[in-house]
Amino acid sequence: MKRPRWIVGAWLLVNLIGLAALGLGWMALNDIFHDYVSPQVLAEVGIEASPPEWTQTSGEWSMVLITWAFLLALMALNVLIAGWFFLRRPYS
Repeated sequence: MKRPRWIVGAWLLVNLIGLAALGLGWMALNDIFHDYVSPQVLAEVGIEASPPEWTQTSGEWSMVLITWAFLLALMALNVLIAGWFFLRRPYS
């Protein structure tokens, strides 16, 4: 059974895009780890200061949400491609 070359290329591309999205998610989480300052933690230790807006890392949290939604969609596409690739009949 000879499989078209573009199927393998598309499958590889989906996996490479997923790997890149995983890297973006890791970078966002690493930035959150280094920059996030919780007002609740500050209140618990008795600090009455209001931290700057950038310490809330809202952009990074948005990137994490978008990255994981994107990864979920890519992995679903990967399962569909793999299913079609491996389970189709050799004469079709």
